[in-house]
Amino acid sequence: MIKSHFFLLFLIVFSINIFGQEYDSVAFKTEIDELTVIGSIRADENTPVTVKNLDLPTIENISFGQELPTLLNNTQSVTTYSDAGNYYGYTYMRLRGIDQTRINFTLNGVPLNEPEDQGVYFNNYADFTNSIESMQIQRGVGTSTNGVASFGGSVNFQSVSLAKPFAEFQYGLASYNTQRYSLEYCTGIQNNFSIYTRYSDIHSDGYRYNSANDSKSFYLSGGLFYSKDIITFNSFYGHQENQMAYLATSISDIQNEPRTNYLSPNERDNFKYLFNSVQYTTERFGDVILTSTLYYIRLDGNYGAYGDYERLVPLDSMYNYRLNSNLYGLIINSSQKFGDVNFDAGIHVNWYDRTHSSILEPVETDLYNNTGQKNEYSAFTKVSYDINGVTLYGDLQLRMINFNYIPDMNYDMSASINWTFLNPKVGIVYRLNPYINLYSSIGLSQREPTRLDMLQGYDDIDSSNYVDVGNLSNVQPEKVIDIEAGFKFDYDRIKFDINGFSMQFQNEIAAIGQLSEVYALPLRKNVPTSHRTGIETDFLWKITERFTIENNATFMNAVIDEYITEYDSVTYTDVVPLITPNVIVNTTFNLYMGLFDISLVGKYVSQSYLDNENTVKLPQYYIWDFVLKINMWQSVLDFRANNITNRQYYTGGYVGEPGVPYYYVQMPMNFVGTLKVRL
Repeated sequence: MIKSHFFLLFLIVFSINIFGQEYDSVAFKTEIDELTVIGSIRADENTPVTVKNLDLPTIENISFGQELPTLLNNTQSVTTYSDAGNYYGYTYMRLRGIDQTRINFTLNGVPLNEPEDQGVYFNNYADFTNSIESMQIQRGVGTSTNGVASFGGSVNFQSVSLAKPFAEFQYGLASYNTQRYSLEYCTGIQNNFSIYTRYSDIHSDGYRYNSANDSKSFYLSGGLFYSKDIITFNSFYGHQENQMAYLATSISDIQNEPRTNYLSPNERDNFKYLFNSVQYTTERFGDVILTSTLYYIRLDGNYGAYGDYERLVPLDSMYNYRLNSNLYGLIINSSQKFGDVNFDAGIHVNWYDRTHSSILEPVETDLYNNTGQKNEYSAFTKVSYDINGVTLYGDLQLRMINFNYIPDMNYDMSASINWTFLNPKVGIVYRLNPYINLYSSIGLSQREPTRLDMLQGYDDIDSSNYVDVGNLSNVQPEKVIDIEAGFKFDYDRIKFDINGFSMQFQNEIAAIGQLSEVYALPLRKNVPTSHRTGIETDFLWKITERFTIENNATFMNAVIDEYITEYDSVTYTDVVPLITPNVIVNTTFNLYMGLFDISLVGKYVSQSYLDNENTVKLPQYYIWDFVLKINMWQSVLDFRANNITNRQYYTGGYVGEPGVPYYYVQMPMNFVGTLKVRL
């Protein structure tokens, strides 16, 4: 915390000394915002990668305070699941069947993934998308980014605009005793200064029994704006308390009671999350736009559980697992244009530590206390050249990472490991005419294993498991070569994108369909070779000014060439990776009537598997949601009836015992009502 306060004080003093010119216009602020984000990691229309952009009106149209994975549920190649079966608590997404730990998430270029286990938990900062201006989803390796490797894709957020004043109040009610409210206010830029703040509070009992969620978050953003210099800060704090539901339910128990949760009301977690960043952008160096960002992220919390994940009957004693982490980082990006050549470059360094500890309650017996330290140093350069309707693109990233395991003081063992990755990407965009673009690219991305991978699912190393863990190299880094090619058409009332992809993996770190004893996270191991190939489409047809049809679809073939089971060492060939459906289709019908807007939203996900042996199925499902919006002055009343056909369906799970499926059951028909009042 001292480091973060020092960084903030330094930049404020620096800004006071250099700012000597008055702020000219909102337009300059908008331009700098775009260059800051796009120049660092976002793709624009001349970048040959596969992307989906969501602007503010789109985000506001689909948002009712749900966690981010659920908000993105109807975008291309995305599947989601929720522990509690509803829209709050712990929700997760997969992109092209690739899990969330292998998707890069950033806010204004600042990494949001936890470096050690590479996950991101949006439950820790509730109502986050209420403070987002836009987001970009890149599928495949995409462009170079900060933080964990962009392996299956990346999601970049741009924070709320500070340019114009507004105030907004939201209040929501939903099934299963769910309530949400939020208050937002932005001053707009006045006398070169603007400030924005939001407070949100969410409660839900959850669909499954004993899965209640209480979350609060506070967001504060502000900036100083001058003709050639801008300094902004973003800070948000989240505090969530959950009853937990991380164990899926066996099919026999689902048939008896779909809301079954094996965890008791007393098994809870309590986490606090703090994000701080300060960003300085200047145009004082000729044609160069230079952006420097300092950030500090802290996580502190614990959860209590009776025994490990395999038990169904609570024990007398509760294990309390605690996590405490700190992440410090510095990002420097530059963007410059030389005639038809655009040049971007950046460096990123961060330092991370996370302490893992456990005690046995109620006697408060200390079980262990260890620390993981992870440092990263990375740099990238991007060059694009425009000539006669063609853009040639090149991107090179260097990542150097070090991980240290510091054991409990009662056990004399430590380990350290280093990785160096060089990730090149090249591509071409051809603008056939104002309405048609073609693109193609090839890129390499390499990714280190997580702490959980290296420690073979253990949370602490001692004499009982040291032989299993060894020198942290049992799980090797994974590599993917990604080839993307696409066609984009945008004319009059029709917009149509189609792309093909081929992702060839070496040493893919694949889930094996079982959970770790601590934290109940998926266990994984290397598989020598695998691939994912497919076609993705995105279609919008404005039939009239009042009626539109939207559709996106994914058709994919995913194969692990050879898989050896853990429990009996049987070799399987040409199997489908778990929870990787071949077909995903999203369809939306919109009717705009002025006072009333009506939408019908459908999602189809084909059958997949819960094991890599392809013996235990995750059934296909098709659901429909109905949305009615009543527009009154500056207010919107948003009513949603979700899963209107009242289907019982499952979106994730695992194999609890050989051949026995355990599923995460999602809600039957349910209702959400939200009032949004903006001034």
